[in-house]
Amino acid sequence: RNLNTASGSYGELYEALITDRLASISTKASDLGTLYTILSRIAFYMFEHDAPSLTADEVRRVYGTYYEEYGIHRDPLRLIADLKDAQIFTEESGNIRFRYPYYYQFFVARYFRDNIAATDSTTESAKLRRTLTDMADRVYYEEYVRILVFYLYFTKDNAVIDQLIRNTEQIYATVTPSDYEADVTFINRLYVEAPKPLALPSTEVEENREEIQIG
Repeated sequence: RNLNTASGSYGELYEALITDRLASISTKASDLGTLYTILSRIAFYMFEHDAPSLTADEVRRVYGTYYEEYGIHRDPLRLIADLKDAQIFTEESGNIRFRYPYYYQFFVARYFRDNIAATDSTTESAKLRRTLTDMADRVYYEEYVRILVFYLYFTKDNAVIDQLIRNTEQIYATVTPSDYEADVTFINRLYVEAPKPLALPSTEVEENREEIQIG
């Protein structure tokens, strides 16, 4: 498939790649929304349980909660097989995981996006908000950074953005911003004239080798 990647945004590029993969196993457009929701729940379950992979029973359990809420039936084992065909999932020794880390991080962020403002569960919303706050305070953890990048692509959440800016200001509070003049004077002093062009000696190769060996 030819993907439209003209915009070039980090989030948009990954969303295009993932949507293309899911479209390869979807018979109709409405299936995409279902797959996105189920995958977001699976990813967040892994995030909450700090699990790099899940068993088929665990995937079935996560799907069960989705079915109870939406009443949309899909065979979990068939779903796993389809997602493996789409190269979203991979399986090793009976354990199922996302094929690439950014798939997992993308869907975790999407779960936050879909549930952070849930009007029917203020408790869940507050819990997710606390988790985002903790993540924004720990951006030295690469997984958190990547999830936050996707989350901010989805939401432009000003609360998280402001928190990241405040943390940055605290980290660099005692550091004087560079003026790009005095701070690079020592480099400028190294440049006294334009470098001369390189030229190979005009003597024969064998003669050069002999001279080096004798020397």
